[in-house]
Amino acid sequence: MNRLFLSVLGLASVAAAAHAQEPILGAGKYIFGGPSSLLSERTRTATSDSGFMVGVGMAGRTSARRVGVPSWELTHFRNEGNGNTLSATGISYIERDRARNNSRNFYGFGLGVYDLRLDAPASPSNEFTSSRATATTSLGIQDRSGIRVVPTFLLGFPLSMKTFLEVRYTGLGSLSGVRADQYNATFGLRF
Repeated sequence: MNRLFLSVLGLASVAAAAHAQEPILGAGKYIFGGPSSLLSERTRTATSDSGFMVGVGMAGRTSARRVGVPSWELTHFRNEGNGNTLSATGISYIERDRARNNSRNFYGFGLGVYDLRLDAPASPSNEFTSSRATATTSLGIQDRSGIRVVPTFLLGFPLSMKTFLEVRYTGLGSLSGVRADQYNATFGLRF
């Protein structure tokens, strides 16, 4: 279901981008949110096929370096299921720029600092098992967390002067051998 939703969202964003009047590259505050999907099949099986992402951001004026529009974002991700929870909260610096000079679409990249948390209680049926352990021995990971520097890459499509869609990749890395990298499709609203 999650992949179907992301596909429909992607097609709708491309169609809507053709009708957008102005790019979403300017100073101001914004909120965004949407579904997320973990890249690791093992992690998806242990939690859920889809989670969610929410965030708030503030974009500044175009930088003097002419790289793009700088912004700061506070973001929260969460995937939960089968008694296991994987979540991350962090702050990121993101630069956005137009894909081409006359294009309304944009791309972005940045770095952030995230607190990645994993709660996978001990259970013989738990998917999070050690590669050296037997199938009946789980890691019994409870309330593990780790701070890490995280890259973000995105493609954006303006829907109107105030709304936009973004497809994001966030490289959260791994914690106790559990991969947390994910991609998201987010809807955003500027104020």
